[in-house]
Amino acid sequence: MPSQTSTLQPFRDGPVSERSSIMSDALTNAALGIIDIRFTPSAADMKVLSRLASDRALIMILTVLSRLGAFAFGAILTGAAVWALGVFESDMLQTVTFAIAGGLAGVVAFRLLIEKAWHQRIRQLPLKRARNMHVIGDGHALTVEAEHIKTRIAFSGIDRVVVVPTHLVLYHERILIAALPKKAFEESQAFDAFASFLQKRIAHQTHISISEKTA
Repeated sequence: MPSQTSTLQPFRDGPVSERSSIMSDALTNAALGIIDIRFTPSAADMKVLSRLASDRALIMILTVLSRLGAFAFGAILTGAAVWALGVFESDMLQTVTFAIAGGLAGVVAFRLLIEKAWHQRIRQLPLKRARNMHVIGDGHALTVEAEHIKTRIAFSGIDRVVVVPTHLVLYHERILIAALPKKAFEESQAFDAFASFLQKRIAHQTHISISEKTA
């Protein structure tokens, strides 16, 4: 009786359509750059947005300059008062010491009376502009609708993506153009898939740009 040998066939993945059927429609679409989400920016969303906004560096620079100005104002005012009163006419070191102390007092007063209120007002500005957002991705571009305003952003115009635990933040030339909360996606995996889609697209665009420059 002839011996029978069984041949082990290697496992083969099924068609793409069969593998995709395992995933949900939302996850499959997100991996292709197709999304449809709605959300209303909350206070927490605005807080994240303010931390990642491209003008944060400018605000920090203005804050430092303002503190230096407050120090200079306090020092000059104190030094002038000491000189006018003739308290330390023969001791320049003590006059300078008092002027420095006055400058530090000016910085403290600025931070307590002006800077704190100024920063709170800046943080509250985005909240006043918060609207119901509708974001649609069709695989080629992102359309952002807010009340009567509609903005279409081609994926090719998105050159930086920042993924934080709660948001997907999109930039164009260092300017923040959109912040999509993770909770707005139907599934958390869809959030990750869409972020991965954008990151791969940006990497591909960067590779093409470098190739063209070196050609």
